[in-house]
Amino acid sequence: MSRAEDTSRRLVEHLEALPRVKRKGTTARPAWYFDDRLIARAESADRWIVRCDFATRESLLEDPVTFGVRPQFEAHQKVEAYLDEGDPDAIERALDAAWEMQRKLSRPGFRGGRVMPCRRVPGHG
Repeated sequence: MSRAEDTSRRLVEHLEALPRVKRKGTTARPAWYFDDRLIARAESADRWIVRCDFATRESLLEDPVTFGVRPQFEAHQKVEAYLDEGDPDAIERALDAAWEMQRKLSRPGFRGGRVMPCRRVPGHG
């Protein structure tokens, strides 16, 4: 088994043990979601895309062996994780941060970075 395959297997087990995480996507490009919010997607056998805010991404990019950003992802809250040479512990921490970010954004009433007011129903308060 290659290093990337070993790391991938470890990361899959970690993700699928997290609460409310579901695997979707295809066999070739599986993805993991928290309440329909992307956490990570396997782009290839040795490269995953992980959701993160821009500040976290800047921090992750301090380890260029493990993380990078292609030009098409520069405007997106995503980072690439390199499973073949990268640090599996660092990738696991990035997945945990993605899970936490999506968990917070998944709160009822939270949309697009701001809390939406509750709609009052006539006759109910």
